[in-house]
Formats: sequence, structure tokens, C-alpha cells
Amino acid sequence: MNGSGQYDVLVIGGGPAGTAAAWHAARGGLRVLLTEMGRPGQDRVCGEYVSQEATPVLERMLARQSPEVLAAAPRMSWLRLAPQYGPARRVPLPRPGLGISRPRLDAALWQAAQSAGAEAMAETRVRAVRAAAAGYEIEMESARREPARTVHARALVVACGRWWRIAGLSSPADHRHRDGNWAGVKARFIMPERPESKQPAVELYCLPEGYCGLAPVEDGRVNVCCLIRRERLRGTASGGIQSMAAWLNEAAVNHELKARLAGARQVTATVTTAPVRLGEGAARQAEHLLAGDAAGFLDPFTGDGIARALCGGARAGMLLATASQSGERNWPARAAGEYESEWRRSGQPAFRAVMGLRPLLGLPVGLQNAMIYLLARPGLARLCFAATRWRMEHAQG
Repeated sequence: MNGSGQYDVLVIGGGPAGTAAAWHAARGGLRVLLTEMGRPGQDRVCGEYVSQEATPVLERMLARQSPEVLAAAPRMSWLRLAPQYGPARRVPLPRPGLGISRPRLDAALWQAAQSAGAEAMAETRVRAVRAAAAGYEIEMESARREPARTVHARALVVACGRWWRIAGLSSPADHRHRDGNWAGVKARFIMPERPESKQPAVELYCLPEGYCGLAPVEDGRVNVCCLIRRERLRGTASGGIQSMAAWLNEAAVNHELKARLAGARQVTATVTTAPVRLGEGAARQAEHLLAGDAAGFLDPFTGDGIARALCGGARAGMLLATASQSGERNWPARAAGEYESEWRRSGQPAFRAVMGLRPLLGLPVGLQNAMIYLLARPGLARLCFAATRWRMEHAQG
């Protein structure tokens, strides 16, 4: 930590949103402190699909620092949709997406942020944030039982996920939210070879109360991630090396999915998270910037969570760097205002439109099959994909 404990920007959260914000702010000449409560590169419940909108951000951050991460990522040009009953259908993606495991992605992004000049502190929890002269006083504690520390920062980026609580800030944990009866569960598998494996696809299988997504990642593995009602997890041993495979075999009333997993071998421990609450995050405030899931948890069936986090974090870092060069005394407020304006103009309407699509997955089987049949039409598929994207053109540029 720098001797004075004075920073231009404090970024809370070391995932895709936080590291992208830290990287772009540091490259813009700001003194940045990046904090992460856990360990960089730990496994997380995630679909591990990165839609193409985020490719420019990844290339900026990793092309020189970790080119092997991009080189090893499978490129997916197809979406395979399967209703609860009936045959699956293949839908062409407008542009290819990437499959990257979260441990590999997050570790590479963390290193990239440090290489850009950001100071990084892992296993460090931000306990409280207090308004101070020209910025914030931030109280932090380390998991290593070191004495609590207080630092000062002019600007604050909150990118610590969908479920957080920090004294002094309004957070999702302070309020009741609807639709919190969901759980996420995931593991990676080695799958039997199939003829269509030469054309990698991201796959979505409808379940009676939720859905399951499959995405190929590096090293020949396939990430299997489900969003389900929490009751479906009762009696399942979290963390067992075969628990997810056994659970899916019993709980998945989807013959296409069972056939897909036949002969598959689970190679990572099962990871779970609950409760999962879909929707917008904490009340937005002009004083600081919210990025990634902290700004709102987009339904994973869109496949846009990681891309939205990367693009939103990158835009936050860019706006802070640009505002700091304006000569204005209160440049953090200017950056936060521009970020909020962009969210209201493009991000929020798209976010709510996507959330409006969520009930379609709960349709009766016959209507669900009809919806998937229509989505398989190329023209309609392109329209739907376009409607669900939050395009951050400036963050991609």
C-alpha cells in the first residue's frame, strides 16, 4: 500500500467488472487501489460464456499480459435450445462468443490490473465507507488478522457482486427483494466426443423450475451451470465431486440434457450459491459508480453477465480517467453523473426488457416448444439477441 494511503480511485471487487474498472482507470493515470474479499481466481457460480460484445475489452487487457487465455478459449457460433420435451434446435449466434472458466479469467484480469499500475489487495474486506473532505474514508480489514486500515480515495467503484453490505453505503442486502427463491449450481465436466463438437455451441436446456446452461471452456472441459428453485437443491451434498452429476440425473426432467450428460465425467467440485435475486441492485447514487452485478443481476439465460460486467467496469474506469483530466475540482461527481446518464439512456431500458423475457421460460410445455421453434428462425433470433444486449460502444472501442 502506498505510504500515504491516498488514492484517486478505490475499486471494491476483483471480478471482471472491478478489474476492468481498475485497469482502465490506472491506464488513464489514476492511483488505483483494487480490493477483493476472497482470493483472485477462486471458482464461482457462473455460466462462463463471454458474449462477443466484451471481446475488445478482453483483448485490451489480456492480449499482451495473458494471450494464452484468449488463445485457449473455444469460440462458439451456435446456441442449442432444448425445451423440457421435444428435440433441441440450433440457433446461429450473430457473433461468436468465448468460453473461459472463471478461475482462469479472474486470475488473468487481476494480474492485468496490477500490470496496468493498480495496487491490488486480496482477502481484504471493506467494512465501512464514510464521506470525507474531497472523497471517502474507507475502513478495511484483512483476512490475515492484520490491524484494520483506513485509506482515503477521491472516487469509489462498487463492483463486489450481487449480494453485498458495506456500512455507509446503500446495498441490496439492506432491502427486501422479490424473486429470491432461486439457487445457482455448477461444475465442469469432460464430455464424450460428438460429431457437432467441431462446431462448439453454448447450450440451454429448460427444466421444470429453471434451466441449465452448458458452455465449452479451455482444456476440453464443459461448464455446466443451472439456475433452479432452491427446493430442488435440498438433500444435495454441496461440494461432492459427483454430487451435481447425480443430482442432474434425478432432477433434470429433460431427456436431451440427460442424453448430453450420458458418459460425462465431473472433474471439479460442485459450487452452489443462494439466494439468487434477479433484478436491479442497490439504489443508484451520484456519489459513486456501481458496476457488474452490483448494478443489477441480469438473468443468466441471456448469456450477457460477464460481458456486461466487463463493459460496464471498463466504462466506469474510462469516465473516471477522463473526468480527472478535466481540471474540475469535483471530477468524481462528473464521472458518476455521466455513468448514470449512460445507464439510464441505454443500460436500464435494455436491462428491464431482458427481465421481461424471464416469464417466457415458465410457459407451459407446448408454448415453450413453440417459442423455441420461433427463436430458431434466423431473422427473429437476430432481433431477440439485439434486444437483450447492453452495448457500451465507448467501452468496446
